[in-house]
Amino acid sequence: MADPPRSRHAHLSLETTEPMPFGHGFISGLLSALLGIAGFGAVLCLHFPQYLTHPELRRFYSLEYLRAIIHVTLVASFLLGSVSAFLRANKALALIGIGFTLAAALLGLFLHQLAAHRDSDHPHAQTGAHPL
Repeated sequence: MADPPRSRHAHLSLETTEPMPFGHGFISGLLSALLGIAGFGAVLCLHFPQYLTHPELRRFYSLEYLRAIIHVTLVASFLLGSVSAFLRANKALALIGIGFTLAAALLGLFLHQLAAHRDSDHPHAQTGAHPL
């Protein structure tokens, strides 16, 4: 006796019963989750370097390039998560990637605003303009 066809409704699950090859959203969801978590960690490292980075290695990278790489990582994670959410009924990986991406963006914005208001001679503290 054949199994009844499963309805394709949106759900969250730690197990997947859907196909995982290219074109079904699994790879984009996995990449979204990995990039989102990595981007969140990079934002934490950028704002708390004294606790999360090695002092001797800081001289080997430029903050401008690092911020650009983090930005590209977060945008890629959000886009890949959106693709995965569109293609798959199981939205777990997509929501993990999008969730970490949004958390990283909000945390970065909050910490940047906090640092701008804490520094009294910071040029953007008086105007309220964002430096980006």
